[in-house]
Amino acid sequence: MSFDPDILSFTNAIEGAFLPPSSTGDSFFNVFFDVNDPGIVQIYTGLTGLVNGVTGNGILATLYFDAIANGTSKVSFDYADIAPSNDANTILYPATTDGSVTVPEPATLLLMGSG
Repeated sequence: MSFDPDILSFTNAIEGAFLPPSSTGDSFFNVFFDVNDPGIVQIYTGLTGLVNGVTGNGILATLYFDAIANGTSKVSFDYADIAPSNDANTILYPATTDGSVTVPEPATLLLMGSG
């Protein structure tokens, strides 16, 4: 995933509940963020062990950012793929939807005091 590091600062990613561990397998969730390449976050998640996989809709991850400047940042999925549990030689490419985040300029405050 990519974003404008002049506007957003990546702070955290939390695994969603879509890929649950089971009695015969486990899930993994790895987040890579390189401070030398601050506009990129890589997330690797999946299931291991003797599991059937999952179907349907769900949340894979929730990402958190801090707004560090006003402006608009694209938030783009640069690459996404899925390897089905029944055929590791087949790679599926899911549809993704890019978005954007707009950080408004702070409102001007009028401070008045009496002396």
